[in-house]
Amino acid sequence: IMNITNITVKKIEGQKVLRGVASVVFDDELKVRDIKILEKEDKGLYIMMPNKKIGDDKYVGYAYPVTEDCRSRLQNAILEKYYETA
Repeated sequence: IMNITNITVKKIEGQKVLRGVASVVFDDELKVRDIKILEKEDKGLYIMMPNKKIGDDKYVGYAYPVTEDCRSRLQNAILEKYYETA
């Protein structure tokens, strides 16, 4: 299991759904940037991993958790940092 060794969050105000952007460092060796923090009325706060638009309506992720457990741990850690950030 890779350990999260650093998280930075930049809060964004004035957007309809986007609430912030996070970067996460794993084991002081691998950094994943541009993780979006989004909020929807029916879903609350959640994360969206970095992706690239490859067509009119199609996006493909290029860094993402493979298991639901990993996604849950990552999302919880990012949202915890989000709430701590002034």
